Amino acid sequence: MFCTKCGKEIKEGMKHCPFCGEIVKKGNTAKAAVSSNEKKKLKKTKIILIIIALLLIGGLYNAVTENEGGKSLEYSFEVSDDDLLNLLGMANKDVEKLVGEPPRGGSPLIWMKNGIMIMSKNKNSVTSVHISGESTGKICGISIGDKENDVIEQMNLIGANLDEKEKMDEYGDPESHRLGYSIKTANNITLKFNWIFNSYTKRFTTGSVSIE
Repeated sequence: MFCTKCGKEIKEGMKHCPFCGEIVKKGNTAKAAVSSNEKKKLKKTKIILIIIALLLIGGLYNAVTENEGGKSLEYSFEVSDDDLLNLLGMANKDVEKLVGEPPRGGSPLIWMKNGIMIMSKNKNSVTSVHISGESTGKICGISIGDKENDVIEQMNLIGANLDEKEKMDEYGDPESHRLGYSIKTANNITLKFNWIFNSYTKRFTTGSVSIE
């Protein structure tokens, strides 16, 4: 027979378990030991099933996002998780989960929130992201109000090419100037950056990045 407390085998007729000192009760020793073992097996089975379920859910999620354009673009440089650049290439349905439905239908689809404009020209995934004065977001680690020299340094660090440098006089804004950059991602997609600066303070005032 078996002890009801520690589950170890003990001799018939013993009043106390020699291993743990538990009082031996007649009639329920073997049953209790079996019950204890069954509980342990059931607990292990539950843990295994939970792990399998989590793996299946993760696999389904990845399959859905990969097949329906839910993943953002792969970049040739490091981008933090909270960077707005990760919105590029994201499926429209996933953008709606984050910021709600766009204010209007038609093409392009445009979402506006906290100084950020998210645009989808192809009705499938995000093609450009814009930030303005009230935005607290960042693109490639660049935020509104950053010094122009710091922005230039950051663009050099990620290997972007300076394509254009112009004053904004022709657009009726003599106080601003623009820097245009381009870079290719890891999957060979060209990104275009447009950074606008105040010509007097040399601070970043508004900008956008789009897929070419």
